[in-house]
Amino acid sequence: MVLKETIIGDYCWFFSSSIVHVGVVFGSRTIVRADAVVTKSFPDGYCVIGANSTKLIKELDKEKFVPTKYSEEYYGFVPKKGFGKFAKKYLKTNMYLSNYSES
Repeated sequence: MVLKETIIGDYCWFFSSSIVHVGVVFGSRTIVRADAVVTKSFPDGYCVIGANSTKLIKELDKEKFVPTKYSEEYYGFVPKKGFGKFAKKYLKTNMYLSNYSES
């Protein structure tokens, strides 16, 4: 049995009822519309995708992207300061911790 990894880049948004097949790669800043069935990868990111056949709806201008600055950094919904403890308790593998250091 070969396991395929689904990769989701930074600042991706998935709207309700989106279905993602295994092995799909989403580049940074990819937006997946509601009720989309995603069967192919969009590794370059900066786009809006949707529909049942997963088509590109709109490309986003990389130069206009301004990341939001927060007072505290997060990994998903977990604050960076507590991620090490969270990962050891809830994640089954340590692949998330290989390059991680709490500072």
